[in-house]
Amino acid sequence: DIAFCDKFYANNQLIPRLERLADPSLDFLEIPYAQAIKLLQQEIAKDPSKWKFPHVQFGTDLATEHERWLAETYSNNNCVFVYDYPRSIKSFYMRDNDDDLQTVAAFDLLCPGVGELIGGSQREERLDKLEAKIKS
Repeated sequence: DIAFCDKFYANNQLIPRLERLADPSLDFLEIPYAQAIKLLQQEIAKDPSKWKFPHVQFGTDLATEHERWLAETYSNNNCVFVYDYPRSIKSFYMRDNDDDLQTVAAFDLLCPGVGELIGGSQREERLDKLEAKIKS
């Protein structure tokens, strides 16, 4: 029951947060992973001591603190889709993008107060590509 969870686990903030997420007038932001990394690098450079994981570069698996900063600070408490993750940090069965095999068709939905809420990807449907990945 949402009211129970709101009262006992979320300090009466769950329902307002869910209502905000369901607001049809709000558009979720969409940014490629590479841009998210650049934004984080710029922010972390201001004061690395504020971060538990201050070293981010292309290929870094985002920590919760990175995800929450993107959803809470960068996007002003709005949800953010981060997409086109590096191939090196995702599963072999994710479909390669047509960008010289650096990224895959994957996304994470980052939400304020949570970080990653859900992730997904397009699966590799090209048998020859999938077999080559399995062999490598």
